[in-house]
Amino acid sequence: MSSTQQNRFTPAELMDRYEIKKDAYYSRLKYLQIKSKKDPETKEAYLEQPEVDLLDRLHDWINETGSMSGFKEEGGELAVVGNSEISQQQTNGKNSEEEIFAAVKGDRSSQKILRRFDRSAQTSAAAALVEAKNILTGDYIANPDQLDEDLKNQVFFEENPQLLDRQWAAQNLAAAIREQKKRS
Repeated sequence: MSSTQQNRFTPAELMDRYEIKKDAYYSRLKYLQIKSKKDPETKEAYLEQPEVDLLDRLHDWINETGSMSGFKEEGGELAVVGNSEISQQQTNGKNSEEEIFAAVKGDRSSQKILRRFDRSAQTSAAAALVEAKNILTGDYIANPDQLDEDLKNQVFFEENPQLLDRQWAAQNLAAAIREQKKRS
């Protein structure tokens, strides 16, 4: 086998590599606009290393996001900034949003990467806020006496307020909701 053939990957090899079926494999090729080549002697289709590298990145993207969507629009690649550029920016004090944006102002791919990075940061922040909300909710459930007065009034049902038994409420209210959904 010649050295050029060592960097050739057949569809069967790649489907095994990604653990996907034929339809998924060809959908990915179509999405990436990759055309396989054919060996003139064996007439066997193959891809070369650069296309396989792109397929690898797409496969990672799909595993991360659950979809091919967004991969091509964002380029599917991360920008690589040399360490000297990073240290130069740090020593020059370039750390404000405006300065960073100005540094990549003319480079559209860098702008897309920044937008993707910003979106990722927003998604992480949203997840953290949801988790914080869930923690606070759990605290209020465990300590309903700490609720605001108007909310306490919604929890207490009698003139001589007694807290609703939470276990009873969870069982009976959930059953009532299920019953109501059945009737709808």
